[in-house]
Amino acid sequence: MAIGAVSGYGSQSSRATGTKKTYYTEDGHPYTVTDKNNGDMDIQDFFKLIAAQLSNQDFNNPTDNTEFMGQMAQFTALQIQQKVLSMANSTFASSLMGKTVIAATLDSNGQLVKTTGVVEGIKFTDDSFEFIVDNKTFKPENLMEIVPATSSNSSSGSESK
Repeated sequence: MAIGAVSGYGSQSSRATGTKKTYYTEDGHPYTVTDKNNGDMDIQDFFKLIAAQLSNQDFNNPTDNTEFMGQMAQFTALQIQQKVLSMANSTFASSLMGKTVIAATLDSNGQLVKTTGVVEGIKFTDDSFEFIVDNKTFKPENLMEIVPATSSNSSSGSESK
């Protein structure tokens, strides 16, 4: 039973088998890679897929080299985009430290519960982050507002002439 398709040469599919994932080339030859618990293929998995495809291809109908190079370029571009997104998330998370924010969650009755306070800490996870306000941990999707800092230099509305 196929769970998902792997883009690339033909119609490869995958099937979860415990902590390993079995991929099938378009002609049905299986190969297995270790599941990294995030469901993403890395460059090593990509190379294993290409090696399996090339070693089992039909010599009367070989794979085009330009298609292979295009797949490599797309995969590399995707990896770079993921790294840039990760760095942007890290930068954003770090910028929250010490700022007053409003975070919200739903309680057991489905009511919106807002928490306002200063971000006390940041926890980085595999692909995201969590921030801590009043000893409660929130995910980025719980962030509703970053409260602007009040300036101590602001005038009270009157100007001297």
